[in-house]
Amino acid sequence: ILPLKLAFLCHAKEDKEQVEKVGSKLLSDGFLTWYDDKDLLPGDDWQRVIEQEIEKCDFFLAFLSSRSIAKTGYVQRELKYAMEQCDWKPFGKRFIIPILLDDCETPRELRNIHFLRLWERGAYDKLKVALSVQA
Repeated sequence: ILPLKLAFLCHAKEDKEQVEKVGSKLLSDGFLTWYDDKDLLPGDDWQRVIEQEIEKCDFFLAFLSSRSIAKTGYVQRELKYAMEQCDWKPFGKRFIIPILLDDCETPRELRNIHFLRLWERGAYDKLKVALSVQA
C-alpha cells in the first residue's frame, strides 16, 4: 500500500546484527528502512546525509541496549537530533519508537514514550502495527 513508510534505524555498531535482522524483516514486510551501513554511499557527507534522513523519515526506531546507552558517540547524537525533530511534528504523532534489545536502563528523556521490548512475545507484530497505524 502506497505511500510506503520510511523508518530510520538508530543503533550502536555493537548491536548491528540484531538491528539488521529487524530491518530485513521490516523490508520484507513492505516498510522502507534506512541505516548507515546499508544506505550510505562512498563519498557521502555522512553527517549531513544522516541528518537529512532523520528529518524526512516517518519513524525513528531507537534500538537501545546496555551497550548503546552507556556509549559516547554518534548514536547519542542521532537520538538527540531525532528528539529535536519531534518539536516540529504535530502533537501526539508517533515518531520515536524506543526498542529495547536487552533489559537496560531507559534514558530519562524517553521515559514518557512507551518502549517495545524486542524479546517479548509478539513484539515484532506490535512494531508493525505501530508503523502502520498513524497516532
